[in-house]
Amino acid sequence: MLDASRERAYTPYVTESIESIREELTTTLKALPPDAAAAPRLETLRKACREYLDAVASTHEESATTAADFASALSQLRASFYEVAEWVGERYELPSAIELAADMRAADEFAADQQELNELRSDPG
Repeated sequence: MLDASRERAYTPYVTESIESIREELTTTLKALPPDAAAAPRLETLRKACREYLDAVASTHEESATTAADFASALSQLRASFYEVAEWVGERYELPSAIELAADMRAADEFAADQQELNELRSDPG
């Protein structure tokens, strides 16, 4: 599964999309007052995007360490967006953020179930 995720990460569309998201986060942070409630969360997203992009760039040097770094960055990126979507949904009662958080949670639960199923299938005992 990680290999499939890594292959998708190499696509120019995904990389460009995350770069674009990071640029928008930077622009938005510059426009916000320093004490804005959303600023720390937007900075968290911006940092997660940077770490993900760095990990994608380093995965071209195939090694166990870079694969682990990529997996960690991908996990952190998803977790950051989930946490911020959940916070925005609760704080501002924004239905689209609530739906995004719910969809992400469901996708993560499905992936965990699939992983468990795959492990059970591969266990000869």
